Amino acid sequence: MKLSTPIHIPVYDNPISYDSHLWFIGSCFASNVGDKFSAIKIPTVVNPFGTLFSPHSVSEAMIRVIEKRYFTADDFFEKDGMYMSMELHSMHSYGSVSEALRVVNSLIDELHESLRKATHIFITYGTSQVYRYNPSGRLCSNCHKIPSKFFTIEQMSIDEIYDGAMRVERLLAEINKGARLYYTVSPVRYMGDGALRSSVIKSKLFCAIERIVSDSTMADYFPSYEIVMDELRDYRYYGEDMIHPSGVAVDYIWEKIQGAFFNASTVSFLQRVTSVVSAAAHRPKNPDSEQYRLFCKKNLDEIAAICDMYPTLDMEKEKVFFMSKL
Repeated sequence: MKLSTPIHIPVYDNPISYDSHLWFIGSCFASNVGDKFSAIKIPTVVNPFGTLFSPHSVSEAMIRVIEKRYFTADDFFEKDGMYMSMELHSMHSYGSVSEALRVVNSLIDELHESLRKATHIFITYGTSQVYRYNPSGRLCSNCHKIPSKFFTIEQMSIDEIYDGAMRVERLLAEINKGARLYYTVSPVRYMGDGALRSSVIKSKLFCAIERIVSDSTMADYFPSYEIVMDELRDYRYYGEDMIHPSGVAVDYIWEKIQGAFFNASTVSFLQRVTSVVSAAAHRPKNPDSEQYRLFCKKNLDEIAAICDMYPTLDMEKEKVFFMSKL
């Protein structure tokens, strides 16, 4: 008896290991999965500009980083005593324009270097709908709770999505020919405007991605949307709003990603890393016992062995924790 529709997931030619450098950009789903890689200590950049929902926002952010196109004072506005940009999430809110420019332009320098060595770039589109800020006439990535009367809602065409993505790929190839891009569609549906409108919004993304992957020499597709819609077709896999995938659903997709991108040696090594990370999070009943000190010493030895194999792997937090208990 079949109780779900299995989605075929290929084993990708470019496996992920602890030598890899990952990028995740796009919707909140990109953050959820990217954080899983960060937790196991694989070098990972996760939505550095904050959550970006549309292909336009994703493409513009990546092009800005690739070209090292810095922000200017005109890109920021003041709201409630803080300066923010419509190209950035509210996590990038600053007390002055000078602070904003110093921080975000320094970030662009860092991100440019990380893109130069990225091996796997995961791009998650959430919606083909975009918002144009009427006073400036510019499309924005974040409305920052400005009243809706100041915006016009527009629908990106398949050609617009495709053209933006292919421009990113052409520019990326100039600084990093070895990177692979993996396009995904967020399984979060936009039901505020109705089921039909939600389907139209997503359909544009699928049509564009099919064309992108077909024409690209460096892109693949990962079926996260299909996994949730077909394999997890049950409301127990959704959050309280019955729209966003639950933690269980994200964990399920995480397991699928491991099967598609990790070889046996990487799985074995990440189990060692995960064991140390979990040990550092454990709170013993008797932290002053000799037994616990031996436990900490054992984990420090394991950290040393792990870092001998991968010197760039960041286990400093765990190392400091265990040393403080000796």
